[in-house]
Amino acid sequence: MAADALSRHPAPPAQLNAISYSTPEWLSEVVAGYDSDPASSKLLQQLAVAPSSHPPFTLVSGVLRYRGRIWIGCNHKLQQQIIQAFHDSPLGGHSGFPVTYARISKLFAWKGLKFDVREFVRVCTTCLQAKPDRCRYPGLLSPLPVPTKSW
Repeated sequence: MAADALSRHPAPPAQLNAISYSTPEWLSEVVAGYDSDPASSKLLQQLAVAPSSHPPFTLVSGVLRYRGRIWIGCNHKLQQQIIQAFHDSPLGGHSGFPVTYARISKLFAWKGLKFDVREFVRVCTTCLQAKPDRCRYPGLLSPLPVPTKSW
């Protein structure tokens, strides 16, 4: 009788010595941005001591969260990169303020998010060039009256 997969004995279980996981690079930039923002670093220290001291904020694996969304703080460079990624990328498709703001606000939060997104979309050169013409259609043309005499 030939051995097949069902009749073989399983190999002894291998031992797992370590579990590794990857952390996105931008997430480490978020955490590093807390050091340059005094309000975020103070909030980080307070939440490390007492997790329920600021109810809308939580601390998860060293990342501040505001109502479940990642808190960016006062890191303007990272804020612009996030807005650009959600607006200029092929996935974002220069979709305008309401859609870009809705996509960003589902995942991220910072003070002045709405204003920053509105300003970014307002000065986007691609959006300005491709913006549709919003003027009224001229309607039907009416002929001029025929003159009775010359000039």
